[in-house]
Amino acid sequence: MDENTPPVNPAEVNSQAASQQQYYASQQGAAPQQQYYAQQQAYAPQQYPNYAQAAPVAPVINKLTGGVKAAWFFIGFLLGIPGILIAFATNWDKPKPIKSESIKFSAIGLACEIALIIIFSILMGIFVAMIASSAVNVINNLAY
Repeated sequence: MDENTPPVNPAEVNSQAASQQQYYASQQGAAPQQQYYAQQQAYAPQQYPNYAQAAPVAPVINKLTGGVKAAWFFIGFLLGIPGILIAFATNWDKPKPIKSESIKFSAIGLACEIALIIIFSILMGIFVAMIASSAVNVINNLAY
């Protein structure tokens, strides 16, 4: 202690603490310690889920939905053989029905693309033949 500090009388400290508690009781209705304990009771421990219990197992899906089939079809249609390889690679660890359906629908997309290419090639050949025959007729008509 400092030599300038007056000695503390314990009875005086207790009387100050009692007067403070009376002040808080008259002002707020409870002493600070009582308010603290009331706040602590308001924060009661919450019930958290027991993660040690076994979680429900999701059902195993053995077939693709219509939207997923359409997606694999368009991937095969737009990308061709790389689309089939993507379907194979992304479904490597899935059950066999899912893997085979995804590859099947991407292959169907590739087959549709090839069929459309063949049809448009035939139509283009017919169109070019018609233009060529028209050009030959125009040239023959100009010659006479």
